[in-house]
Amino acid sequence: MQKDIDFKTEDGVTLRGWLYLPDRLTGRVPVVVMAHGFSAVKEMYLDRYADAFAAGGLGVLVFDNRNFGASGGEPRQHIDPWQQVRDYRDAITFASTLADIDADRIGVWGSSYSGAHVLVVGATDRRVKCVVAQVPLISGHRNARRLIRADFIAPVQGQFDADRKARYTGQPRAMIPVVAQDIVGPCALPTPDSWQWFTETGKNRAPAWRNEVTLQSVEMFTEYEPGAYIEWISPTVDDGGRRGRSLDGQRRGAGRLSASAGAQEADPAPGGPLRRLRQGLRGVERRRPRLVRPAPRYEVANRRREKGCAHP
Repeated sequence: MQKDIDFKTEDGVTLRGWLYLPDRLTGRVPVVVMAHGFSAVKEMYLDRYADAFAAGGLGVLVFDNRNFGASGGEPRQHIDPWQQVRDYRDAITFASTLADIDADRIGVWGSSYSGAHVLVVGATDRRVKCVVAQVPLISGHRNARRLIRADFIAPVQGQFDADRKARYTGQPRAMIPVVAQDIVGPCALPTPDSWQWFTETGKNRAPAWRNEVTLQSVEMFTEYEPGAYIEWISPTVDDGGRRGRSLDGQRRGAGRLSASAGAQEADPAPGGPLRRLRQGLRGVERRRPRLVRPAPRYEVANRRREKGCAHP
């Protein structure tokens, strides 16, 4: 069962998306809050994940990030990662007000850039009981150094500085393509598979997707370090102040999240990410944390290139 929803953020922006509920409701259900990655919109396969989660007995709140797709916000095509983290938290607040949702069993799901956001949300918002980070960004600085050729780094930094000066004097924000067929040309994600996935998925499933973001979005990408929050994710449940675990213990617990590669099938196999997510949310007890089981060895990059996966 799917219906359109909208809700206001704390600063008054209207975010729009879908609410999925299981066909057979027997009371309040756990909910997964999810949004897409860098520049992508919800039509880019998030419906397949939501369908699978709902079939497994979970509620799902899917929304477009502000400034993109059906959601409001200005400037359009602008990505502020910290604002998107705050919007996730507002989406959690909205979900907790819904009559069919169990506010004590809320999980967050993200892919790539939004996979980074859910790491931060899971570490800072104790309403979250379960985190699934699919191929998340861990270090914007290191990723930028891999994506940008060494001899291009200084010119790109110069473009950031020029854009900042232009914005200061009231000129329009500089824009840059998300992807380009010529990966040597200017774009945010200069890889052949990014070009193929975004252009084909945009054409076939998401005509609202636009192949541009603000240049400042790329600068903010290079400054974003969500991996710093991983060690604070576990436990995700407040135990009344008796969380006397050592830092080493917290680091060991930090592995308790699913960082699974996304396939075209949202529920790939027994013991896969959907099963872990469902078990994690269903097994939550108010005073005793139970989290999703760890995926096989935590890998950040190069596990995602299966056709139809949620790429960004």
